[in-house]
Amino acid sequence: MSVFDTLGACLSKWFNQKLPASLPKGVQYFDTLALYDEMQAHPNLFGLTDVVDQCYDPSSGTVCADPSQYLFWDFVHSPEHVQVILAAGFALAAFRSDEVSVTPQTKP
Repeated sequence: MSVFDTLGACLSKWFNQKLPASLPKGVQYFDTLALYDEMQAHPNLFGLTDVVDQCYDPSSGTVCADPSQYLFWDFVHSPEHVQVILAAGFALAAFRSDEVSVTPQTKP
């Protein structure tokens, strides 16, 4: 992990600690970083095999053989299937106020 990755993670954690107390009444908090951390810690549970590299290489314009195996599309974005996992987490948070957990399923 680079110094920038470490700094980014620290800033995100600090921001996430401060954010819930500052939200207006009725606004639901969702810890996206915690879900990403879970996907990185247990990639097999989410159908992932590579949670470090990016699928798309902008310097060469090449794309990996199977984007669904990657956590990162490029250095900022996630592939479509990770967006679906995030959306499921957001939906659960919107309809439930207790602890939110996203349980991955195997591919159909």
